[in-house]
Amino acid sequence: MASDKVLSEEILKDAATKAERLLKRAERDARKLLAQAAKEAEAAAERVLDAARQRAERAAQSLLATVEQEARRDLLAAREAELDRLFEAARRRLADRAAYDYPATLAALAAQAISAMGADSVTLELAECDLVIATDAWLAEVRRRVGRDVAIAASQNSAAIDGGVIVRSADGRLVYDNSFAGRLRRLRPELRRELAAKVFGATGVTPVPPTEKDA
Repeated sequence: MASDKVLSEEILKDAATKAERLLKRAERDARKLLAQAAKEAEAAAERVLDAARQRAERAAQSLLATVEQEARRDLLAAREAELDRLFEAARRRLADRAAYDYPATLAALAAQAISAMGADSVTLELAECDLVIATDAWLAEVRRRVGRDVAIAASQNSAAIDGGVIVRSADGRLVYDNSFAGRLRRLRPELRRELAAKVFGATGVTPVPPTEKDA
């Protein structure tokens, strides 16, 4: 019948319309899902990259800290090596007694030690090669440099030192090591500070034999 055909066509037409609307809705939903998935993928990628950047930054900081520690160790080693060089140079200069007025220097060291001790009677201990210097005239020169009445005697036994003097009070309670080794040992902290301050530029630090002004 004609009416059945028309009805069938209307039904098919309506179904096609609905199918088209469903298809378009499905396409829109698919695009939304794809867009959302893209955003989530981008966010995930950013998180991965951020985590990688953080790991890289931590690794760089760790490496930098290691390098800085090694640099500090190298700096300390270089400073100690420079100190050793300076002290060796000073030791050689001091050992070369012909390069300066050694008896006067020895008298200055003895007077400086006696003045620091404040004892009224002292004994001077000298290196074996310096015993011949301790004449009455030389002892009188030491006393003059001290500037006060003090009994000064030179020990007949040599001290195990390279040069300079060790002063002992008569009662043995006070000892002042003004040997070259003792004096250089006391200079080391000051020289270390100067080297650190100058960061190994021109140090300007050249140990010289002690003078009367130094004493």
